[in-house]
Amino acid sequence: MPSCCPACVGARAATTFASLVASPQTFDTLRELTNPDPKYADHDVQRYASATVTPGQFVAIFKKVKTLDVGGSAPQTPLAKRTRAVQRLSVHTAST
Repeated sequence: MPSCCPACVGARAATTFASLVASPQTFDTLRELTNPDPKYADHDVQRYASATVTPGQFVAIFKKVKTLDVGGSAPQTPLAKRTRAVQRLSVHTAST
């Protein structure tokens, strides 16, 4: 596509961006390149999480489940991935 005018440049940029976010995998790659701070991101899943908070730590367990089999039946082993994230917390006491 030629870059002879602003409209052509804009169309080319839109096409390039569209290809970067065309699939969940490429979107996650783009996100990791532009913002590496989030530790866990996956946009191609059905998932749920559970969390436990104590005074000393925060623990989250992310469970990714498989999609339905062809025909709509549940897969034999539905769990695809399990990720455990632990964040240690520092407890500060207020001085009186």
